[in-house]
Amino acid sequence: MRLSYYGYCLLHVPTDKRHLVDLRALTKKFVNSTNQQFKASITYHGERLYLLPFGASTYLFVQTKTNEIIKAIERKTLSVQDIRNKLMQNESVGFASYVYMDDSYLGIASRVLSPRITAFAELMTKVIVGYGGTDYAFVPTVLAETLPVSAIKTLEHVGSVTVEMNVANSLAQDMIKQLTTRQPDNLVDIASIEITIKPVRKGKKNLRSDLSQIAKNVPTKGLVSLEARAKATAADHMTDIFIVGEGSIRDFIDFKKESDLQTLIPSRAVNNSALQLKVREYKSNVSHKKVADISTLGIDRNTPAITVAVASETVAAGNGNRRGRASKKTG
Repeated sequence: MRLSYYGYCLLHVPTDKRHLVDLRALTKKFVNSTNQQFKASITYHGERLYLLPFGASTYLFVQTKTNEIIKAIERKTLSVQDIRNKLMQNESVGFASYVYMDDSYLGIASRVLSPRITAFAELMTKVIVGYGGTDYAFVPTVLAETLPVSAIKTLEHVGSVTVEMNVANSLAQDMIKQLTTRQPDNLVDIASIEITIKPVRKGKKNLRSDLSQIAKNVPTKGLVSLEARAKATAADHMTDIFIVGEGSIRDFIDFKKESDLQTLIPSRAVNNSALQLKVREYKSNVSHKKVADISTLGIDRNTPAITVAVASETVAAGNGNRRGRASKKTG
């Protein structure tokens, strides 16, 4: 399971000012709330979004439109484990991710079809607004890093290499021509080509020297990204390391029982040295105003209230440069 990390802040929509906050207490307050009417109002692309308790600061994040799951959650007729099992057995009823909340950053562990950061940002914005922050939006920011080509030789182990090239890349043009017979001037409807090189035996063959050669030989024009699933030291876990391009710092978690994720996810986050460095950098960003008490922002209701959007633009994930949307209380 892939675990990706993001910094988060609250954007004050009218002024475009960003506030660095710790939303762990508010998230727990929302999850423990008995206001099912408010929880039922949170949707994304016509599907319900739910956040269910899973650990001390870890939650099961569910996206569904199936009445069976909705009723089970709202009436609490099934345990969180039962709901998780139903989603795993039948993907047509909904999908789930695991979210770990920490001070100004979070981790989201997901499978291919699981709800991602954009859906979670939508949920958290509605929670913020529901508890009184009517002019605020929850904005996540990718915590990313890039490894210099010269540092490839310092990696302990490289398990696989992925190259993405757009159609401006000469190697991509040659490959597309070979595979499709298309000429370079007839690629307007093709965005890019991605190649993944894997070892014969997972975890055994080290592709470090191959990564060095690829970084040296692939044409730089049109090179979108070059990444490796690797570890820097023998004690590290395998993670995605970007040599060209930027992507979220990620961990990969192997587990026998999903209940193990209650401790595995927080442990990986706390012990990921690259992540913790980026978190410190994120928190030191001078454009973010540190707010110790979110009640000073008006986020102080004991129970949430249903709201309607004033602006139509949704919260953006990624670099967090787009504005969120403000809302107002109904009734």
